[in-house]
Order: sequence, then C-alpha cells, then structure tokens
Amino acid sequence: MEYMEVGDPVSCCEKIEGLLSQGMLNQHLEGSRGVSCMDFRLSPLHHLSLNACTTLYSTYKIRASQSFDGKQIHSFDMSRMSAAYSLLLAGATQHLFLYEPSCITSAATFWINAGESLLCLARSSFWNSCTNCVLENHLPISNLNCPRCLLMEKFELDFSSIQTRKREFDAMSREFFMCVSIMTPKVWSFLVQDCQYLKAIIDPIDFSWLGYLRASCIWDHNTQLLHHNFNLGSESSFNLDSESGVEGGLAKCSDGELVNERRTSIFELGVHCLLYGGYLSCICYGHHQHRTDYIRNVLHS
Repeated sequence: MEYMEVGDPVSCCEKIEGLLSQGMLNQHLEGSRGVSCMDFRLSPLHHLSLNACTTLYSTYKIRASQSFDGKQIHSFDMSRMSAAYSLLLAGATQHLFLYEPSCITSAATFWINAGESLLCLARSSFWNSCTNCVLENHLPISNLNCPRCLLMEKFELDFSSIQTRKREFDAMSREFFMCVSIMTPKVWSFLVQDCQYLKAIIDPIDFSWLGYLRASCIWDHNTQLLHHNFNLGSESSFNLDSESGVEGGLAKCSDGELVNERRTSIFELGVHCLLYGGYLSCICYGHHQHRTDYIRNVLHS
C-alpha cells in the first residue's frame, strides 16, 4: 500500500522483506510471569507470503525499468531480484496446485512470469561488462535440445495436440521437474545474493526442506536422488561473495567461461519455465494461437 500511496518502491521492498525475514513480534501477558514475546514468521507457502512476494516481484521489476543515468548494474540487480521472486512464486504456486487443482491458472501465470524474468536477465547486456571476452548477444534457442524432457519438442509440435489426461500430465510434469531440480541449484545462490529473506529459502521449487511431502504424481525416487545430489554441489562452481556484490563476483571470471556458464543456466531455466507455463495455460484455456505466438515471441525476442 505504501508504494501505491507515496510511490516509494525502495521503502516498499525494504519493509516487506524485513517483515518476511525477521517476522513479527507479538507481546502478550502471562500473569505473574510478565510479558512474553512470540516471534511469528510466515511459511513461504502462506497466502500472505505469496501476496508479499507478488508485490516484491512487481516492485523490483519496476525498479529495474526506472534505473537511469547509466546505472546498468542497478538495473541488473533489480532484474535479478525480480527473477528470484518470480521463481519462488512459481514453485510455491505449483506446490499448492498439486494439492488443489483450482490453482492451475495461477501456476500457469507464475511459470510464464518466471520464464520471462529469467530470459530477460539472461539477455541483459550487463553480462558483457563483466568479462574481457565478447559474449553472444543472442543465446540460441535452436540449440536447446534438452536430453531430459520434451517441452521444446512438444511446443514446436503445438501443445494443442497433447492429450491432457492425468497420465500425460504426470509424465510431462515429471520431466519438467527433473530438469528444474538440476538447473535451479546452479543459479539460485546467484539470484538471491544480498537478500536475507531469499537466502533462507533453500529451494524455491521443492519444499520438502520445510517438512512438506512431495506430490507422488510428480516426484519419483530418481528425481529425488538427482535433486539431492545437485544440492550438495550448488555452491561450488560459481559462488559469489556477498561482500563483493554481483559486479565483483562476476568480475572474477574475466575469461568469460564461468560468466557464460551462469548466463546459459539462467537462460535454460527460463526457457523451461516459460514452456511449462504455456503447457499449463493450454490445459486451462485450450489452444489459442495468440498465446502460442506470445510465448514464441518471448523465446525468440
């Protein structure tokens, strides 16, 4: 409400993230024992948390577009934060959808938003300022042949031809989560750098770390093992020092190899999120050419 009333997006982000990360103290009397304080912290899956993250996603996106005077790193940081919140929203809404089918429209929307945000981040010109090498201006969609899922192939064949019976949905979703369970740990620590609240989110896709059970229709034993193994190594290849900032961390990779590796990982994750969101959207609304064209335009922009 504060941002809408006074137009202060910085204060809006600081206050909401402060509440999410530090919780709220509630004082109550306990007779002779005096006043006791209780610290309330919301689960990432609580509807108030989702509302707060939606506001943060939108506000960081606005802040990215309002970066002027050549402050490219500021715009990049704001886009990075927006992408992180969009991915968390997509994962949380998907978790809820697996137990409440009426959430499918929200899940479709958030996956598409996450895909767009990640692709926008991967295509930022700021990456070139972090390496002595010249990176490709356009990451090639045509070369993205994922060995673990058929999302791109199904999209090119047109999602309208896909049967939406539960068995087909389970198979498509299982392949998708197999991919994102591998990709997400490679980029999550980078996306959430300098954000205390998001750093506490161990995994934005799989919430078993909160004690929630996975939906059996999606997670099988092999997926669980893959996810566990990749989590162990998620910090090793491109760990960024929180004190040095994004620019400092990227500058360490002056040869361009690790910079391009991180950029490509974000790009691939974005493509998967966008396509899966399109798949869910077709289940919700049926085949509409304008929706397919929109996703294709985002992919090839």
